[in-house]
Amino acid sequence: MRVRFRLATDLASTGVTPFAGVNIDDLSLTGAQVLREACEQLASCANADHDPPVFAGLVEALNPGLPSCDALDLKWAAATDASGPIRYLVYASPTLPVPLGEPIASTQALRIRIPGLAYGTWNFVVRARDSQGNVDGNSVVRSIDLACDPPVLAIQSFALSELQGCDGDGRPDAGEYLNLGVVLENQGSSDAWNVRAHLRSLSPYVAIRTDEVGFPDLARAHHEAAAQPFQIQVSNDAPCMTAASLELEILADGGHRELRTLELVLESDLAGTQVVCDATAACNTVSVGADVPG
Repeated sequence: MRVRFRLATDLASTGVTPFAGVNIDDLSLTGAQVLREACEQLASCANADHDPPVFAGLVEALNPGLPSCDALDLKWAAATDASGPIRYLVYASPTLPVPLGEPIASTQALRIRIPGLAYGTWNFVVRARDSQGNVDGNSVVRSIDLACDPPVLAIQSFALSELQGCDGDGRPDAGEYLNLGVVLENQGSSDAWNVRAHLRSLSPYVAIRTDEVGFPDLARAHHEAAAQPFQIQVSNDAPCMTAASLELEILADGGHRELRTLELVLESDLAGTQVVCDATAACNTVSVGADVPG
C-alpha cells in the first residue's frame, strides 16, 4: 500500500481521498525524493512538476587573482524548487548579450571557478534547472574585467634560411627568397591565448610573401616558435650593407596588441666577427613585387 501525504512544501498532495482507518503515529522518511519521482510516474499522481526554480540569479563575479590570470569565480544564493536536486547552468561571453544556448559549465554547488578565460571583459548569466528539466528565466548579467598585468610578448629570436638563395649563409642578400622563423617569449605575468602575428616591411628593398602566422598559446615565462615561417624576398638592387626594418604586429585574445621590430642588414657577409659588405652580384633577378618562383 502506498500512502501519499503533504510534508511542508517538499511533497505535493495527490488530490486522492485519504485512506480510511490509516493512523500514522510513528514516521521515518527514507529516500523521499526517489519515492516522489516514482509516484509522479503513476496515473493516480498526475502532477508532474512544470514550475521552474525560484532563483535570483548570479550574485557576484570575482577575480581570484591567480598568477595565470585566466579564471574568474562566480557565486549565487540557493534556488528553491519542489523537484531537487537543482543544477546551476553557467553562460559566458566576452560580448553582450550573453548567448543562452549552451552553458559553458554546470554545478550543484553555490559557486564555481571558470578557468581558461582570456584577458579582457567577461559577462556571465547563471540559471537554475530542477530535476524535471525546468529552467528559470532570470536575466541577471554580471560583468567583470579579467584585469591583471597583461602579457608581454617579445621576440626571443629569429632565424633566416634561404628558400631560393645565393650562398646559403642565412643572411638576406640581393635576389634571395628566405624563410623567416620567429620565436616569441611571454615576459609578462599573465598567459596569452590564440597568439598570431602579422609582418610588414618598412624597407623598399624587402617584400613580405607570407605575412601572417599563428603561435601556440603562450603561458607566462614560456617561449614558442611560430607554426610556420614568414617568407620574405630581397630585391636584386638592394645596396650593400643596407639596414632594413620589419614590423611585427602581435595579437592575442582579450584585445591584446603589441608592435615589435626586426632589424636586418642586406647584402652583408661576416669576416670573422665583423659584418662587411657582400661584394658579389645578386644571384637572381628579383624586384620587390614579383611572384615567388615555383
